[in-house]
Amino acid sequence: MTEPPARSPARKAPAPRGPAPDPTALIDGFNRVILALEAALSTLHEEGSVDLAGLDDEIERLCMATMKITGPAADPVLKRMGAMTDLLEKLSTQLSERMAEGSAHEQVEAQAKHRSAISAYRKPEQGEG
Repeated sequence: MTEPPARSPARKAPAPRGPAPDPTALIDGFNRVILALEAALSTLHEEGSVDLAGLDDEIERLCMATMKITGPAADPVLKRMGAMTDLLEKLSTQLSERMAEGSAHEQVEAQAKHRSAISAYRKPEQGEG
């Protein structure tokens, strides 16, 4: 006689998940982050610098909570998340451009100083000869 096939171990019940986050609260959270990012863009244009202290934790919290939402309730939350992502990309691009401009400006200044130093060094030689 053959033995009956071995039974697969019983599936464990999934870990209990907390209640689904409130979509309205998430949308409000994304709106706050979007306002902060818009202010950062404005500050970047006016002052040339930006301070995003604390936003990374808030963005991470909102994104993690958004992953727990399913169904039609997720659509408006995902739209606000997309708007935030667009602003982050715009800010990143503008910061990169600023850094490149600053770097190019510094290179031009360094080259001018170098030429100035070389010409100052060569002038006494030419006058003596």
